[in-house]
Amino acid sequence: MTVERDIDIRLLLVFDKIVKHESFSGAQVELNVTQSAISTQMNTLESRLGMRLCQRGRAGFKLTEDGKGVHAAARKLLDSVASFHNEIDQLREKLGGTLRIGILDNTITNTSVPLHKVFRRFNQREHSVQIELSIGNPTELEVGVIEGRLHLAIGDFPRKIETLQFKPIYSESHSLYCGTLHPLFQLDDAMAVDALIKTSNVVGLSYTNGMDLRMVGVENSDVAVTNVECMMFMILTGQYLGFLPNHYAEYWVRTGQLKPIQPRRFYYDSVFHVITRKGAPDNLATETFLMDLEEILPPFVPTL
Repeated sequence: MTVERDIDIRLLLVFDKIVKHESFSGAQVELNVTQSAISTQMNTLESRLGMRLCQRGRAGFKLTEDGKGVHAAARKLLDSVASFHNEIDQLREKLGGTLRIGILDNTITNTSVPLHKVFRRFNQREHSVQIELSIGNPTELEVGVIEGRLHLAIGDFPRKIETLQFKPIYSESHSLYCGTLHPLFQLDDAMAVDALIKTSNVVGLSYTNGMDLRMVGVENSDVAVTNVECMMFMILTGQYLGFLPNHYAEYWVRTGQLKPIQPRRFYYDSVFHVITRKGAPDNLATETFLMDLEEILPPFVPTL
């Protein structure tokens, strides 16, 4: 069988969005087209390649082995196309192309770090950049930058991966919290607090490498979560203790639903970094955004 060589890049883009969302319906929303149009485009792509790329139906979405290989190749091609547009725009000394940014979940409540002002500053420039902004946990953001799906990411990255560049930009304070239904909520006596902590269930963030757990003398969490919002759900049950960013917990503390436990004792600061991939192709949009980030955010001063 002869495979048609002239594959429309738009078909590969549709396929990439389907893989990203692991469904036709998710791609439908992002691309703003009908599901029947997506199905037609996928059928066309599979027909031209002579391969079945994915299984779909009641059993759910799943890539075939051919589909995994085609998607990996498609990502390289799409990244090369984006890089081409960026290089052409740089030759024109014009901000253009695509800028893909990832940010750690639930940072919006940190009013002392106005990331939205960085985007505002960037958008005040004359540009035709298409910004793609996504939220993820540290591992998802690191992998996204390493694989080239993100140009940069902002978050708390406990691991320092060799292939990434890390620049500290601000710190975030965390305290140990309990909900109103937890026995510690009405307790202030230090000795009694220690005794209850030892017998309490603890929820931990999976990406802190156990640092938060060790602060309360626990080796393993009773529940492990991948983001702050899941942590909040568990703490509000009144059955778990856990560390939360103070800016995120502030509303629930103010409304009497949460309480920090001995905050002068049980606390830690995490340093947020902006990460980029070492050796990544020059990208004027990325460089400009990093420049705006440095201009808007106050200089980072490490805590002693």
